[in-house]
Amino acid sequence: MAIAHAVMGLLTQGGRYGYEIRRELEQEFGAEWRIDFGQLYRLLASIERKGWVAVRLVPGTQGPTRRVYGLTRQGRAEFDRWLDAPLETAEHGRDEFPLKVRFGIARGPACVST
Repeated sequence: MAIAHAVMGLLTQGGRYGYEIRRELEQEFGAEWRIDFGQLYRLLASIERKGWVAVRLVPGTQGPTRRVYGLTRQGRAEFDRWLDAPLETAEHGRDEFPLKVRFGIARGPACVST
């Protein structure tokens, strides 16, 4: 479930709406992490049901109301568990090593595990 953890990793840095999440995944980790909007919103709904993210509605300044996703305490615990776990086999060509390095460095140098 590396894609869910990639999304949660982005949310450790603050709330984001769907377009930001999609754009940052591709910009940060490359084309193999591209996800279409339908997949992204199904994923966000799934991890919301698990209690890992919460949604708040924010009025758009020049458009519709946005759904901003933020990491919950339970989501942070799950993300930390994943970050501390050994690497898993690539999912759909998505190597989680760059994710763990990027988010591990953001968390602190003594916390990266391989």
